[in-house]
Amino acid sequence: MAIKLNGDQHFIDEIKKVCSTENNETSVTFIMNEELAQIEIHLSTEMVKQFKDVLSTLLKPTKTIMGKTARGLVWVDINDIYVIEAFGNVVETTVKQHVVQLDKKLYEYEEELASDGFVRIGKSTLVNTSKIVSIAAAYNGKLLLYLDNQQRVDVNRSYTKAFKKMLLKQGG
Repeated sequence: MAIKLNGDQHFIDEIKKVCSTENNETSVTFIMNEELAQIEIHLSTEMVKQFKDVLSTLLKPTKTIMGKTARGLVWVDINDIYVIEAFGNVVETTVKQHVVQLDKKLYEYEEELASDGFVRIGKSTLVNTSKIVSIAAAYNGKLLLYLDNQQRVDVNRSYTKAFKKMLLKQGG
């Protein structure tokens, strides 16, 4: 069976991740268009249901949050966020090399975005777990997270237990 899909670069990247983890019954051909990426995917009949479940997850509407930049108010897609940090009373994130100041307190974002894969890794830091490429043990009981934008962030020692528990919950 063949399926053709169109989507933005984030969607294409997510499909590539899913297809690269599937077994050898899936062959994927990527055809790039100037404005939109198009993917052609060939699946065995047994894999259609499994792939439908993945697609329904990927196609759900994305959540946005409002923030401020030097140019004014902006809407930020949470899929574009890697890390949210608090500096005193200021909460901000960097999206596509632009610093965006957010309106709410860090704990409010922690509660609001928990179901979207954001987790607290320090007193003043949240990380988007979908952006984590690898995890390494660091000194003093800390963990070091490598994100897909080449950024590295520490999971502070007092948050490592909760972080590991969250990873186990997501994995199984």
